[in-house]
Amino acid sequence: MSGLLFALSGCSSWERTKKDFTSEFDNGLPREIKVYDINGKVIFKDKGKFDIDHSDHKLQYVDSENRKHNIYTGDNTTVIVKELSEEDLIK
Repeated sequence: MSGLLFALSGCSSWERTKKDFTSEFDNGLPREIKVYDINGKVIFKDKGKFDIDHSDHKLQYVDSENRKHNIYTGDNTTVIVKELSEEDLIK
């Protein structure tokens, strides 16, 4: 068993699995969400520690104050979710 874990420790899927586990049990990861319109103007942004679910034209997350957010996007918007360090979250 430990040999299998060692073998997986260097692969990308293992790193994603570890990050998913950390996010699930540590109330999310520090992230920044920015939504841009068709002209590149930021029309929404948020920063905090949260998990994000997405499907079709919808993002959903619960912030650190336990408020649920739904972002509905159209065909002409771009959403960028950037993972932050704990230090970036404070800035």
